[in-house]
Amino acid sequence: MAKDQPDVLPANLDLTALSVSQLTLLQQEIDKQKANAKERERQAVKGQVIAVLEAAGFSVADLTVLFQLPARGPARSRAMYRHPSKSKFTWTGKGRKPNWVSEYLAGEGHSLDDLKIK
Repeated sequence: MAKDQPDVLPANLDLTALSVSQLTLLQQEIDKQKANAKERERQAVKGQVIAVLEAAGFSVADLTVLFQLPARGPARSRAMYRHPSKSKFTWTGKGRKPNWVSEYLAGEGHSLDDLKIK
């Protein structure tokens, strides 16, 4: 509701006389008007914020720079498996097995648990 209107329903509003379909239409109209009112209030606040910024000598671009988060790359997964003799070769356990893992497992009596980093 607008700020100059009280937050009460009109006394002559009788919802008990309405059918289900009329109540459904009324609810849809209420939802639409509610969304419109929220957007109007949002735009009014936005205008006030911009006015305060400009009065202080800032622009909206200045404000967005203040709140930008630094760019981060994707999180790296920890290595779960390590080559038994060449420690620089590691594998997270995700995706396709590297050749060195396949070659190691092809050996007699070797298992993936042998390569697990403890």
